Amino acid sequence: MKQKVIFYGAGAICQMLLSYNKRYELFDIVAIIDDCSKNEDLIYGIPKMDFETFCKIYSNENKIPIIVTIGYTSCNIHREDICKRIRDNGYTLINFISPGAHVWEDTICGENIIILDNVFVGMGSKINDGVMIMPGCVLAHDVYVGEYTFFSNAAVAGGNTIIGKNSFVGLNATIKSRIVVGEYNIIGAAANVIHSTESNSVVKGNPGVSTIKDTIHMKI
Repeated sequence: MKQKVIFYGAGAICQMLLSYNKRYELFDIVAIIDDCSKNEDLIYGIPKMDFETFCKIYSNENKIPIIVTIGYTSCNIHREDICKRIRDNGYTLINFISPGAHVWEDTICGENIIILDNVFVGMGSKINDGVMIMPGCVLAHDVYVGEYTFFSNAAVAGGNTIIGKNSFVGLNATIKSRIVVGEYNIIGAAANVIHSTESNSVVKGNPGVSTIKDTIHMKI
């Protein structure tokens, strides 16, 4: 019997995970929590409700685990806040690891981690709470990924790198080995990061040029 689970968030990541779940038959998705749209009772054919209604239906004696399917809004802070809200209300967060990913043993060190097809996570790496890794990414050995970081498709991080929490790594970006990426960084698409960065940096170009910005309020 498949494990019952609730998705929180009804956007593009949710739709993607529903497609993955249809392919791999990992979970029985019983509902989707959506605090925005008010007009329909079903979304993608699955019952939809706001969080208050969800808490009334799935109370303490019937707590189904949740996967937060929210992307990188405000340097991933929105996803982080929702995960905290869920924990504060006594619910459990679980991970969504695609069978089409190669994830080395003991690298998953948190909750609400989402890893999709054709991802490689090498030995000695550490993937923490709320990290999302989109298809085709490669994380070499001993890569530390801070909480609520988002990797876009085909991003690469070399060995012994540290990626600060709540960062965004863009499409086809490359982070050189032994680099420290600061917290709340935005690494642009195809950027080549060859120097360590400070917190709240935006890195663009090849070689990457780093600029301090208000990354939390930037639109990516």
